[in-house]
Amino acid sequence: MTDETIKRLNICAKIRQAASDSCLMAIQKTVESKKPVPEIQFRDWWLEKLDKSDEVVSGGGWYNPPPFGIGVLFGSETNFARVNYPTLRPKEFWPKQDSYFLKNGLGYLFASPYSLVSGVPIIGDFGFTFYLGKNKEIIDHFKKCKDIVLKLLDRVKPGITLSELYSSSIDLFDKNNLVNNVTSTTDKLGADIGHTIPFINDTPEDEAKDHLYKFISKSRVFINAKENYLLTDNIAFTFEPRLTSQTDESIPMFSMHLIVMIVDGKKRILGNFDKIFDLLGMEWLKN
Repeated sequence: MTDETIKRLNICAKIRQAASDSCLMAIQKTVESKKPVPEIQFRDWWLEKLDKSDEVVSGGGWYNPPPFGIGVLFGSETNFARVNYPTLRPKEFWPKQDSYFLKNGLGYLFASPYSLVSGVPIIGDFGFTFYLGKNKEIIDHFKKCKDIVLKLLDRVKPGITLSELYSSSIDLFDKNNLVNNVTSTTDKLGADIGHTIPFINDTPEDEAKDHLYKFISKSRVFINAKENYLLTDNIAFTFEPRLTSQTDESIPMFSMHLIVMIVDGKKRILGNFDKIFDLLGMEWLKN
């Protein structure tokens, strides 16, 4: 592994930590607010905190739209259609002024910050669903999905292909009456459960950086049914299935957007959720 690869892997981890830390501060401000907090206000607080980080390029994330590369969706346990979004790209799923954080509700939060390492863009995406109520079926669904995601990541090792990871994941989802609720506008197959972090091991051509957001997006390799890209000893990728029940439409989608790194053949999983789950009273979902 080269020094440059080590540097880029470390930067990726720092970007993700910055996203988590700034999200925590936005949640703290939201929980303490005496007025109802709409999605746009939460987005703006998160962006303001994120922009102050030395680890990221200010002005928002690369996954755009939604504006500023940030997704904020709020709902309740009886009205969660908005949180069960197919993709954050359409305007209807951008942060709104009339959709509010509920102290016993649920939601989905996502940010896509990036940094430039010697001119090379490195991303550190971060996202998750949260649930603040007491419905045992929803809590059990979240716990079950988390356990399945971690069980699948136990199988990750150098030498397997992305299509093998996808196939084993879909099989396990189906055996547990779950379906991956993902629609991708970039992946030609339309459905995937994550993608590589571009440029961990290679440097793009200078002229390709003119349209940065689009370039980052198109440089990802997706975890889908046909991609035979091989996991190597030094690589990073997102693992982000969005799981809904095949048998109970009253249960909302679960997502725990993770970054998985293989460094010198050893696996490292980036969650960065524990402090947020503590603040939200979701200790039941911690590892």
